[in-house]
Amino acid sequence: MRTKYFKFLAYFAFLASLIYGFYHILKAFDFVKEAYIYTGVFALFFLNLSLLFSLCKFKKTKSYPKLLGIFAAFWAFLHFLNYFIFDRNANFLRLFDDISHRLLEASGFFAFIIIFFMFLSSFR
Repeated sequence: MRTKYFKFLAYFAFLASLIYGFYHILKAFDFVKEAYIYTGVFALFFLNLSLLFSLCKFKKTKSYPKLLGIFAAFWAFLHFLNYFIFDRNANFLRLFDDISHRLLEASGFFAFIIIFFMFLSSFR
């Protein structure tokens, strides 16, 4: 199979995740809970796909980790915005207090910072 077909498949998977996620988020009873779940799941899905293709050192698959990493960064950014706006009410003091006192939120925030820097370094 040609490389452009795999890129088309990656774009199709991203579009399908957008449609599936937003459909279930809008259909759900608890909007915030569903947004947490689907944005987190799709961020992890595309991040793991990016890691899988970066471990495969084939010449044909060397551009896939960058593309899938951009998709993972998009979902991670939506996940962080959901947490920051709906859970912390867009208050930076509450955000940093929560990060400094809870280990799970701190590890998620540091992972988000790492993904954000990887996203910035993917553009030349």
